[in-house]
Amino acid sequence: MTSMSEHQTNGIQSANTQPPTNLKILQLNLNKSVQAHLELTNKKLSANWDIILIQEPHVTAFNYIRTPYNFRQIYPANRGRDGTTVRSAIWVNKKLETKHWKIIDIPNTNYITAIQIKGTYGKLTIFNIYNDCKHSRNEDKLRSFIIDNLDDIYRGRNDHMIWAGLQQTPPAMGQKRGYSPIHQNSN
Repeated sequence: MTSMSEHQTNGIQSANTQPPTNLKILQLNLNKSVQAHLELTNKKLSANWDIILIQEPHVTAFNYIRTPYNFRQIYPANRGRDGTTVRSAIWVNKKLETKHWKIIDIPNTNYITAIQIKGTYGKLTIFNIYNDCKHSRNEDKLRSFIIDNLDDIYRGRNDHMIWAGLQQTPPAMGQKRGYSPIHQNSN
């Protein structure tokens, strides 16, 4: 996939050497609230959640998003490049070894973040989308990305996708191949 990049560990070691088979995922919209963001980051989230998907995080004056202890921050790759505010972030628990997951770079947007987790079950790709429902640009960008990178995201029954923050499934996600990326036709 041309727009995926491997996540660096920066010397952090984790106790879990096996790929995850069960994930606890929290998804929420903080509505840019500093109070909600600080309250969330001050909780002991790492004991209860593996992945936290945030839409509309509070962004500081320095374009920084506070991240809870024991989590790795996933920003959009476009962060700070075009003057738009980051509207999507993912926090990945440090218990999930970086060798089992990687960041997926969705180019030219601050509204979509994604990661892909690999294990014996196949691949799980998680897309976190901020969708303001006033236009379809984010859905169009996600649709185009998935269609262009379908071989790396979804190859069959053992691969899965989650879209968080999207109010509806983007139409024609799998049109290029003639099947839905979620349910492959039986032939």
